Amino acid sequence: MFAEKELTVVNLWGTFCGPCIREMPELGELAKEYDGSDVQIIGIPVDVSDEETLKTAQDIVAQTGANYLHLVPNKELYNIYLKNVSAVPETIFVDKTGTIVGNAVGARDKDSWKKLIDDTLKKVTK
Repeated sequence: MFAEKELTVVNLWGTFCGPCIREMPELGELAKEYDGSDVQIIGIPVDVSDEETLKTAQDIVAQTGANYLHLVPNKELYNIYLKNVSAVPETIFVDKTGTIVGNAVGARDKDSWKKLIDDTLKKVTK
């Protein structure tokens, strides 16, 4: 999944998290703008554990226009990384080799995300 792009932006969010949901429309816009580039955006709703929260997450994605790939975490992903997440939204930047090259905690607006993504992309493509 990471090998296809120079940079993958993995946004960890929660169905209970207002700031997470408020930034999703702009992340959706950025996903469209970066489509066909060296950047992809992926969302992971960290609190999906049953059909009810899955449906809530799907509704939020539809309502916010966050039409980028969202992954439902499994136990392996939870044990590898998610168990250490203490706040959402948290965003992880991963290069094409699967190495975490940065992270950001907290919500941002579109311009702030674009600058952070572009700056991180420059670092991984040097």
